[in-house]
Amino acid sequence: MSYAARHPDLFATALAYSGAPDIYNDLRDRVGAMGVINATEVGLDQEAPDTFFGNPVTDGINWAAHDPATLAENLRWTRMFLYWGNGLPGPYDDTPATYGGVPIELLVGNDNNDFQARLNALHIPAYFDPYGNGTHAWPYWTRDLEQSIDPIMDVFAHPTPTPTQFTYTSADDTYAVYGWQVSTQRDAREFSTLTSDGAGGFSLSGSGTAVVETPPNYQPGRSYDVRLSGDTVATKTISVVAGPDHRLRLTVPLGPSNPYQQETAPAQVAGTAVYTTSVAIR
Repeated sequence: MSYAARHPDLFATALAYSGAPDIYNDLRDRVGAMGVINATEVGLDQEAPDTFFGNPVTDGINWAAHDPATLAENLRWTRMFLYWGNGLPGPYDDTPATYGGVPIELLVGNDNNDFQARLNALHIPAYFDPYGNGTHAWPYWTRDLEQSIDPIMDVFAHPTPTPTQFTYTSADDTYAVYGWQVSTQRDAREFSTLTSDGAGGFSLSGSGTAVVETPPNYQPGRSYDVRLSGDTVATKTISVVAGPDHRLRLTVPLGPSNPYQQETAPAQVAGTAVYTTSVAIR
């Protein structure tokens, strides 16, 4: 789910069998996920706690940047299937080997319920199967795979077209999605959001400045009028020539760069300012 949320243009479908699609957005799930992830690092991988995503106090932005719930809007065009139990012994818990999965699946159940509420609030469709009694054990995931393999193959046979209208959020300094490329210049790591309106324009939110490369939709060597306007940008029109790769390269000013990394105590005190600049191309 995290891979698909970060790279929705690379995944037609994403499935979670007793997954944890909310590791940061909801505080209750954050605490539970951190406990399970720390136990996994130490118990299964013989690594120090907070190896995967960093210290949640100083690197909260990295936890949020890998969290499907935080990045839920990125998943709007992804076909999702989620299955989970409630942690109580179920039809496949006939041996003591499965009982260790009781506390984990209890956390998983809360996690998925909150993720479902998050998607519903955003009106993002997904298939949910909270099947009731069942622990965190392989027999349930075997059954889930058997039930979902036909929908998976149907997605491959009938893929969703690449959206022209979308909203995508990332905490990476440089990212690419649906043919767009964004490279940010700012003082501290934070989220930025690219929104394409599908009609020759887009907006970018964050701070600092960014270089945006459009999809290859333009005639090489031709000049295009580009109008910029925003929270700190007076409306102006510039002329931009399409490159030999059919792309336009635009420098997009946003606003004064924030001094503190997002999701840290100093940022919470000072606030993380978000500026939006709109760009129209004709």
